[in-house]
Amino acid sequence: MQPSRKGKKVTARITPGRGPPPYRITRRSLGARRKPEEDAGEHICAPPGRRDETNDEADAGQTTVHNKHLRDVEHANRILERTKSNYASHIADLKTDLVATKALNRELIKQVRELQMSLRRIEEVVKDAFDKNDVQESTY
Repeated sequence: MQPSRKGKKVTARITPGRGPPPYRITRRSLGARRKPEEDAGEHICAPPGRRDETNDEADAGQTTVHNKHLRDVEHANRILERTKSNYASHIADLKTDLVATKALNRELIKQVRELQMSLRRIEEVVKDAFDKNDVQESTY
């Protein structure tokens, strides 16, 4: 006969080594193609044809600085060209809007002048009507 388990608490066992491994950021997970040891012999910014003993560390450092400066200048030139292009199209749009606004303003000025002329005519008619009314009232 088996002993009763009613009085005992049963706990789940946690066994080590189960479950997914912890997430680690590696060069591979970041998209690297080669190991750092493979890159140790070559310099990223050095010109490809020059791999002799005359290229010491000072030249490599100077080449690196020079190439970085060239990349910065090229990047600045690309940004400048893109900005000039954006501004040129924006200025063209503004010129088109200005021409349309000037034409609209001319039309509005014509309409205001016509309305002023109509108002003057109406004022004259009303003035004449009051003058005639005053003359008729004075005769009675």
